[in-house]
Amino acid sequence: GLTDRLDLALRRTNVDQQFELTGKFAVFKQVPSGSPLSLAVLASGARDTAEASAHRNHYAAGLMLTRQFGSHLSLELAPFYASRTNTEQVSDTRGTSAVGVGALWRFNDLLGVTLEWVPPVSGVTAKYQGASVGLSIGTARHSFHLLLTNTPYAHSSQFVTGGDLDWGAGDFRLGFNITRTFGLSAGRY
Repeated sequence: GLTDRLDLALRRTNVDQQFELTGKFAVFKQVPSGSPLSLAVLASGARDTAEASAHRNHYAAGLMLTRQFGSHLSLELAPFYASRTNTEQVSDTRGTSAVGVGALWRFNDLLGVTLEWVPPVSGVTAKYQGASVGLSIGTARHSFHLLLTNTPYAHSSQFVTGGDLDWGAGDFRLGFNITRTFGLSAGRY
């Protein structure tokens, strides 16, 4: 996070050996005496370095509209579009649109459960719609997320197409994220 409103990220995934540069800007934030919603805009550019990838360059954009209800429930609506999402056929230059929905239920300040569903609505689609369920554990400066998901994808140009595992057959992946908040002012680290 460069500011309270602007985040930049450079990340890599083993899927298509993709590098992604992402920027997210919070247009406005939910505040008690002002906006009832938060809105962020995300844009990314990605490059596949795997030899087998039919399309090497991908671009994606999305909106993240969120609302927190009290201290326990947060909801999100996230429409996304990504270009050239078929990495197996050179002749297929279509992109994919998806509308993700998510929820976080906090049991207390420490524990919460997250749900996410990202159904593609047009373009290139995977066999199954992407879905995840997770456990969130928060501390003063760290957040830990344990996830069960049916998709191996994390980057914007990849997750919009959906998942490759069938929840109905009991197929899923186990994943995790760890984040840390830093403060560079007043001697905080």
